[in-house]
Amino acid sequence: MVLIRVPACPVELARIRSALRAFCREHDLGDEIAGRIVLAANEVCTTALDRARPGEHRTFEVDASIDHDVVLTIRELGAGARAPAAPPRPSLGERLVRRLADDVRTAEGASPGAVETVLRFAPAAAGLIHLRHDGGAPRG
Repeated sequence: MVLIRVPACPVELARIRSALRAFCREHDLGDEIAGRIVLAANEVCTTALDRARPGEHRTFEVDASIDHDVVLTIRELGAGARAPAAPPRPSLGERLVRRLADDVRTAEGASPGAVETVLRFAPAAAGLIHLRHDGGAPRG
């Protein structure tokens, strides 16, 4: 399900963050996981904007869903969109995203000029499974 589709420009990042906060509230994900999801998405989009060349017109498309994990998919669509080359050292933003999400995968998208980043947040880490404080089995 496409949660939001906006032009890839800095002023639209607030709309992406707002849509993700609403998704998290709708699914009762809690403040901690919502903060991780929103910050990770903002960093992925900011990194994509940093790679952009002047005059490139692109779009961000953000999907969010819950299967066993919370899955966030960010697509960068349009001319000039390209997966980042693996730098010798990841940027600060890339390191932050890898700390926030339990799994991060970025690749060329299915359509020409598309880059897709999929972030997964595991249930226990996301607060969807509540562990008992006495060391017992998970509940809920």
